[in-house]
Amino acid sequence: MELRLVLRVLGIKGKMRAPVKDKRALALQAMQQQNLGDADLEIMPHSTGAREADFSANDVARLFHVLSDPANGDALRRAYQPLPRTELDKERVSLWTSVVGPMFNRASYRPTPPALIDGIMETDLRVIDPNRHSGARLRSKLEGHFRTLRLLYTVAVANYARSG
Repeated sequence: MELRLVLRVLGIKGKMRAPVKDKRALALQAMQQQNLGDADLEIMPHSTGAREADFSANDVARLFHVLSDPANGDALRRAYQPLPRTELDKERVSLWTSVVGPMFNRASYRPTPPALIDGIMETDLRVIDPNRHSGARLRSKLEGHFRTLRLLYTVAVANYARSG
């Protein structure tokens, strides 16, 4: 992949006229900070005018299936457990980098559809299929979407509680 394109994909701006040596160093540093490898760069949307596909209802369903998968239970509990300062200062691998991102992007991951419960119609569930997602996503984008959805949910619950 061309160096200018790598810089654009990584979101590095204002450095196009820098010496090639500096651009390479910036790209390498950004890839290390974002925990990206060469394979991750290849699957990212990288045409000059393209933008990432919208995060669809299928993608949201897939993300929540990954987060609620029993195989990830221990990792999720450890990630959200309060830690002492000494542990916080240590370098740790992100939950999103080590568990959630790889499972979400794995083509072989096929979550089982949920069982029907009262009040949910089968036609509602047929429309949203976590196996029909729109492609691989960056781990940082998955975490951002999750945080946004969690914030919206928290606000909705607070508004409902206030309304009586």
